[in-house]
Amino acid sequence: MKISNTAKTLIINVILYTIIVCSLYFFTATTLNNIDFKIPILFGIIYGGLFSVVKVFLLESSINKALTYGPKGAEGYMRVTFMTRYFLTGIVLFISATNNNIDLFGTVVGLVSLQMSAYVMKVPIFNYYK
Repeated sequence: MKISNTAKTLIINVILYTIIVCSLYFFTATTLNNIDFKIPILFGIIYGGLFSVVKVFLLESSINKALTYGPKGAEGYMRVTFMTRYFLTGIVLFISATNNNIDLFGTVVGLVSLQMSAYVMKVPIFNYYK
């Protein structure tokens, strides 16, 4: 499967965002005495970031496949894949909420990495492929 430059940029930005947020949390929690450092928050951020990368691949493949359909077929297909991605996000959040080793708040922060990556793509230093 060929990945577009936009998807590559999104994936790189999601990984960078996840690393930056994990580093900020780690250094803030270890340098300040009043913040209790918790490993499950880091696991949640990484878990959400990894799923954000998976969502980029799912979005890329669904867009490529929808381009082969007609206008009505593409609309229906994109609607189904949109709901599938939301359902999978719900499963990820449910797993995070029921698992003691993964923090729900960290997972939400990791899941937001996809949106943050899309926002910063307009900044020239974060857009690697032009």
